[in-house]
Amino acid sequence: MVFNYHRIPLLPKLAWCAVVVHRSPEVHVYHGDRVETFTDFFVEGAWEGDFCAGEFDKADFFVGSGGKLLKNNSQGVLFVTPNHTLERLYSIEEANITYISNSLPFILYMADQNLDQKYLNYEMDFNSINKGIHRYTKTLPLDRKKKIELHYYCNILLNNKNELLELQKNKIEPFSDYEDYEKRLINMLRDLVRNAQSTSRKYKYGLVTTISKGYDTPALAGIDRWWINA
Repeated sequence: MVFNYHRIPLLPKLAWCAVVVHRSPEVHVYHGDRVETFTDFFVEGAWEGDFCAGEFDKADFFVGSGGKLLKNNSQGVLFVTPNHTLERLYSIEEANITYISNSLPFILYMADQNLDQKYLNYEMDFNSINKGIHRYTKTLPLDRKKKIELHYYCNILLNNKNELLELQKNKIEPFSDYEDYEKRLINMLRDLVRNAQSTSRKYKYGLVTTISKGYDTPALAGIDRWWINA
């Protein structure tokens, strides 16, 4: 399979939607200006690894989303969610076409679908991720008896049979002690910054932190400031 990219300047800069017509060798990816596109992968985001290697599917900490051709691309295409549950990917499957996107409005537009105006539980369904990764509502109804799937914290294989299969992300080993935690946190932050500021990117990113009333965000903000000034 091959990626066929279509840049759309009017889209939100990090939005994308992949459209796969079954039995076609092409994966059409419609995307905004700041989605990074290469022959064998596309991505919006950063992770703790070499940017050019494109191995965000194997990352412990991936902020963003993307897709990549498998090395043996006859096996299909892998789409990758963030390594957190604040964002998700969406998919819609028709008789001969599969759509997958990081944007709900965009995938509805591309698939010519609409939300079901009579369905009153969308907010509850989206909030169901608060119950945990194994208990959230995965399928939402659309108009005309169609449906849309939600995908959190997983890799999604579109195989050569045009089946969407959710694959588990790599298991993260527990911290052995506080020293191990601190070392892994600092190393992850260092590698994440290197990835986000890679010279191979069209657009580079710095660090932004938020502050809450707890202790964790001030601590992370302090680590970020230390790293910037180091």
